[in-house]
Amino acid sequence: MDLATCTACGVAKPRAGFYRNASKENGLQSECKNCRKARYVRHAYCYPKAPAPCDSRVCGGCRAEFVVAPGGHALCQPCVYQKRAALPNAKDRQRRKAKASYERHKEKVRVAVYARRHAEPGTLCAEKRARADRIAAQTNGTLTKDVIRQIFGAAKDCPYCLARLHWSDKTLDHIIPLKLGGIHGVSNVLVCCRTCNTRKNAKPPDRWLAQIRMDHGEAAFGAAFLILGPAVEAMNAA
Repeated sequence: MDLATCTACGVAKPRAGFYRNASKENGLQSECKNCRKARYVRHAYCYPKAPAPCDSRVCGGCRAEFVVAPGGHALCQPCVYQKRAALPNAKDRQRRKAKASYERHKEKVRVAVYARRHAEPGTLCAEKRARADRIAAQTNGTLTKDVIRQIFGAAKDCPYCLARLHWSDKTLDHIIPLKLGGIHGVSNVLVCCRTCNTRKNAKPPDRWLAQIRMDHGEAAFGAAFLILGPAVEAMNAA
C-alpha cells in the first residue's frame, strides 16, 4: 500500500488520508486530513472573525424590514429571487430595462417628438407615405397577411447574428432593400431580430455581409452568406 507521512502527527497513512496538491512532488498536502482540520479549528477558535456590521432597512419590494450589511441590496432575499425569476434571460432584462427607461423619460420623449413634428411638419408622414408607395409599386402579390404570419411562426433564430428570437423581437426584413429596387415578395424577405434590422437599414447585401463578419464572426457570416449570397450576385450582375 502506498503510504505518506504526515508532517504534523508523524504517522504514515494511506494516500486517501491526505488532500491533493499538484504542486507537491508526491501530489499530496504535507498534513493529513485530520491534522489539517484540527489546525483550522484551532485557528478559528483563537482568531474568531469579527461580526460584520449590520443595518436594518425596509425592502423596496415587499416593504418588510430586513437586516443587511451597510451598502447592501435594497431588496430582501425573497424579493431578489422573485425579481431574478421574472428575468429569465438577457433579452428580457434588456427589454425591461428599456421599458423602465422609457417610463422614466417618456415625458421628455413626448416633448421631443412633438417638437420634431412641429419643426418639420409632414416629414414623418411623408416618410411613411414614401415607403407605402414603394411597397405598392414593388410588390408581386405573394406576401399576404397569412404568409407573413407563417414566416414569423417558423422563424426561430436570427439569420444574421444567430441569436434566439422571441416573438416581440421579430421583424420583417427585405434582403435587397426597397430603396435599392428590391421587391416586396416572399423571395426577398426574412425574419430577423430588431437590432440587426435597425443596423442593416438600407445597406446593400455585400456591405451588410462585411459588417456581419466584423461584428459576429465567421459562423454568422457563413450562415448569412447562404441567404445573402444570391442577392449579392444578382446586384453585381445588374
